[in-house]
Amino acid sequence: MSAIQEAPTNDFLRRRTLLREATLAALLALVTALVVRHLGPGPLTVAIGGFDTPYRSGPWGKALRVDLDAPASREGRLTFYFRPLRDGAQLRLPIVPHGSTRVSFRARAMVRSSLGAFASGVPVPEVLVDTGPWDRYVLEVPENAARKDGITLALFLRARPVVAGAHAGRPEILVDEVTLDSVGWLDLAWPAVVWLALAPLAFLLFAWLLGHSRRVAWGVGLAASAAVIALARVAPLATAMAVPRLVPLALVFGLAAHFLMRRFTHLDGRTAVAWGWLLALGLLVRASLPFFPDHNPPDLQTHVDRTLDFADVPWEYGALLRYGSHLPTASQTAAPATDLFGSTVLVPYPPLPYFVYYGLARLGADPLWAMTAVNVLLALAVAPVLFLAARHVWDERAGWLASTLYLLDLAVWHHVGRVHAPSSFGAALGTAALLALAAASERMTSARAVALMGGVLGLAVLGYSALVVQVGLFGLVLLALLSLDAAGLTVRARVGVGLALAAGGLLAVALYYGHYVPGLVQGTPAVEAEPSIFSGKTVLGIFRNEGRQSYRIWALGFAAPVAAGLLAAPWALRRARASARPVLIAWLAAWALIMLLKDPLLFPKMLRWAKEDQFISPLLCLFIGAGVAAIRPRAWRGAAAGVVLAVALALAARDFYFHANTLWL
Repeated sequence: MSAIQEAPTNDFLRRRTLLREATLAALLALVTALVVRHLGPGPLTVAIGGFDTPYRSGPWGKALRVDLDAPASREGRLTFYFRPLRDGAQLRLPIVPHGSTRVSFRARAMVRSSLGAFASGVPVPEVLVDTGPWDRYVLEVPENAARKDGITLALFLRARPVVAGAHAGRPEILVDEVTLDSVGWLDLAWPAVVWLALAPLAFLLFAWLLGHSRRVAWGVGLAASAAVIALARVAPLATAMAVPRLVPLALVFGLAAHFLMRRFTHLDGRTAVAWGWLLALGLLVRASLPFFPDHNPPDLQTHVDRTLDFADVPWEYGALLRYGSHLPTASQTAAPATDLFGSTVLVPYPPLPYFVYYGLARLGADPLWAMTAVNVLLALAVAPVLFLAARHVWDERAGWLASTLYLLDLAVWHHVGRVHAPSSFGAALGTAALLALAAASERMTSARAVALMGGVLGLAVLGYSALVVQVGLFGLVLLALLSLDAAGLTVRARVGVGLALAAGGLLAVALYYGHYVPGLVQGTPAVEAEPSIFSGKTVLGIFRNEGRQSYRIWALGFAAPVAAGLLAAPWALRRARASARPVLIAWLAAWALIMLLKDPLLFPKMLRWAKEDQFISPLLCLFIGAGVAAIRPRAWRGAAAGVVLAVALALAARDFYFHANTLWL
């Protein structure tokens, strides 16, 4: 009888708890919405040269950079990004003004033109834009043009040339930024407000799904609300763009990582929860770069053009062979690789990353944002693989320290931030493959394990062309080590590792690289005979043929992790599981061979842009993590860990700032 009475009571308590939680959640969202909605009188700025695709449509041009002399600008802003605005372009801003609004264009005209607009169908008086210095030109938008979902400006141009001629046939003005201010006040439109208000609830749900207590989950929700409010105060338009893209992707990624680590590893629940948070927050930070107004790395548009040009490639062998080479595609106008390699030989430039980017574009993703998001996601996905490998080869302390250093790694994240899209994509695949081989080499005793590892290695090499050399040299050194001495591996495991390397190489050759071998065998001397476009001075020893990007990474402090990693290597290798030691030594030796072979006396053209720094840096993280974890006593170990993490954090923070404002480049 008591059990029958308890059931309705428990149901009632659960319903009351659910109602209370729902009420509090609604209150949290409502408070967030009310605070972020009101923006004051302005001004609010849209950086037209940055990522602002949600706010633009129509025939805007590609973002370009300009460096001016002082007389060429009225405001003293001399270095910035801009876009050409052509007749029929639109601006759609999630801003609701109360009172008439001034929409100010910082611009100059190629041909003297009048700029006018229809604001939500209401005509706006035209303003004359001159061909002189960059200046402010203002459109006065009346109050009755406001709509609940924001302002839509349909822009038009009329040529007003001083001298008539064919040059006036297609007028365009160059726009740096657009600024809004109102005689009353500005509100954020409700669709954008709803996204911002839902973000704290999404974090609260994320914490609850990870298994946190009610108190912790609500603490997370409140912290997320405070962060959204602060960001909306500092940069409302950028925040309104970023939240709908970053938050869902980051939280789904974190949940997926948590599930996979709980389901397919032997980790305890707390470790899996920690990785869920690390990857979610890591993606929020690392993938936020496109939303900074002055983030526009030089290579980004080149890779976007190459991605979208795949739509025009005929399904013919010759056309696909050309697309998979270094030759520029139809829309590529910047940084053509022909300046380095010429056009007589097809140098392989694996299209696998572009296939992924193109598939996302076909699904509706904006490649200017999706390219960075994919590269960040792949690079972050390597971190738990590195943790598991280090945990297996050394211990859990080494795993945590090495993976934390990887999440702060200068070389890896510099290339991701610079949107060296194929190299970042390929480096993630290559690093994951080498880590898997280090952890699983002793288990290469079955046909299934060999085939799986061969497929992983082959797929990794298809990610970036430098990997075919880097992993090729790694494989040669590893085979030599296995033949000489590999006491930690059985004979059957040694044979299995060799077969996996061979299977991966054959797969990569059959699918892609083999189609370019005949031309490369005959044409490599011609490539090396091409005039050098590298203007850098020679420096000491094997560093005298570094590419510009590698020089920049060294200048940003790469010497610190290299020195620490090489110093820690002997202790790390001595403590490593015997079965993994040949893989780690071969990995290090492959980097040394790359640095040697790229010398001007050997293969300077083919290897100058190998980006070997991102190949070696994860191994350095492993060595440093394992070396510091071996320090005794505990106090000294803690102090050493604090020092290396502090240095890594300082280097990472400076590099992040470097990419948040690529005008420094």
